[in-house]
Amino acid sequence: ERILGDNSFVIRVLNEAEEKLNRKDKLIQEGWDLTKIAHKACEAINADPESIQQRGKNNNISEARALTCYWAARELGLPGTQIGRFLNISKQAVAKNIERGKGVAERKGVKLTS
Repeated sequence: ERILGDNSFVIRVLNEAEEKLNRKDKLIQEGWDLTKIAHKACEAINADPESIQQRGKNNNISEARALTCYWAARELGLPGTQIGRFLNISKQAVAKNIERGKGVAERKGVKLTS
């Protein structure tokens, strides 16, 4: 594949892609999966982990669900259909929650790992 741009741009893009792959592999080796991510999201939001897979619009659960979608998609690269099945929501809802989750993470200042 080709990347258009000057040499420094190409090198930077390739390095960023490699860092993302290395981070994903490291998280998987550390045992991160949907269940662990959901528990971490609930802990960050002070929500009940047992409620994250239930339907409802409780703000804490909704934010924990959004954070779970965001981390699962962005950090582990999991597909929306898999995340949706785990959380009992549609893949369209997962897509919306990924964007919401990014905002929640920034607003609350939380990260999956340090």
